[in-house]
Amino acid sequence: MSLTCIASKMLEHIVTCHLMRFLSRSNLLYSKQHGFRPRLSCETQLIELISDISSSLDKGHEIEACLLDFSKAFDKVNHSKLLYKMRMIGVDKQIVRWTDSFLHNCS
Repeated sequence: MSLTCIASKMLEHIVTCHLMRFLSRSNLLYSKQHGFRPRLSCETQLIELISDISSSLDKGHEIEACLLDFSKAFDKVNHSKLLYKMRMIGVDKQIVRWTDSFLHNCS
């Protein structure tokens, strides 16, 4: 059972594609950001991490790691700050308004 109707999911996909193109063209994404990017998935991030750890261990280096669980992290984002940052980096005004409307009374 879906919590979001098909039309809403389609619109979300369109907005996401628009935002990702904007962020990529504007060079606003960190080069090591893997999730939600073409050819850079959570799996490619894990492969890169394992490769880096293996390489360091082969060289005799110590490994220290801090693992964080960001599950449901978006639920903790301050919506007004998110909208402000979207405006400040130059996201299309219609996308900012749509996001504001989507997040209105969202918890």
